Amino acid sequence: MLWVTQDAWDGVQLQLNKMFNCGDFHRYSNSVLIQPAKTDWDPEHAPNMTINNSTSGKPRQVFNIQPGTSWSWAGPGIKIGDKVYVHCGEGQGLDITGQSLYRLTQSTGTEWKAERTTPNGLDSQKVISYSCGMVKPGDGYVYVFGKEGIDRCINK
Repeated sequence: MLWVTQDAWDGVQLQLNKMFNCGDFHRYSNSVLIQPAKTDWDPEHAPNMTINNSTSGKPRQVFNIQPGTSWSWAGPGIKIGDKVYVHCGEGQGLDITGQSLYRLTQSTGTEWKAERTTPNGLDSQKVISYSCGMVKPGDGYVYVFGKEGIDRCINK
């Protein structure tokens, strides 16, 4: 199983008492954990996922932060054949600036390749965030669900 996170801390940030410093900030805007089997919850059995093409210099950050943005938050994913596709919202501050779809391909062992793709119109999409879910109902299609935020100004 593949567990995808958004903001994440790294084990190297643990203090001697095995706790994080309350004033410490997360080092990764996303990360992935591989669970070896659906009944195996032992963290010692979960291998580190290695991404060799990280452009951020953060090998545990799977989805690269793009130029002009400060985060890449991973969302839902789906397995198709031998690949995993994961939605990513990208933005600056608290504003979304675009979206992408990453294609994850397992090379060997825990080594994976992450390729950022931008399906037509997705990279500039800011109105609808396609981060609610992906479903393969068996009809040959993948259905992707999103949400639309509506800004409203109320005059008093």
